[in-house]
Amino acid sequence: AKRLASDVRAVSIVTSPEQRERLSHCWNRVPGITDGVQFVPVEYDYRNILEPLIQYIEKVNQIEFPNQLTTVVVPEFIPEYRIARFMHSRTAERLRNRLTHHPGIVIIQVPYHIRRSPGYTP
Repeated sequence: AKRLASDVRAVSIVTSPEQRERLSHCWNRVPGITDGVQFVPVEYDYRNILEPLIQYIEKVNQIEFPNQLTTVVVPEFIPEYRIARFMHSRTAERLRNRLTHHPGIVIIQVPYHIRRSPGYTP
């Protein structure tokens, strides 16, 4: 994402002040990775993270950067075995499907390969 734009944000939905603090602490522990990326915790009371996330993206696109493209980078988790795909959340897929219908929003899907740990035996 840092190669695509100068305004890069990592958005996380948080449901409590404790969760916000924990994520901020973790974010600040890896400055080599997080430098140049703004951490944006979006507070929300419920477990459905799609609505506040989409609202945030729409606000950025329509208010902060009107008449410009907003690029949303969404990870796609690729497990080592196909059967494991069912164990991973479909949130990213649902987010991509919802954002596809928004003019001015570009979605980039980035595969993230999940591998077994060395020494793992089923």
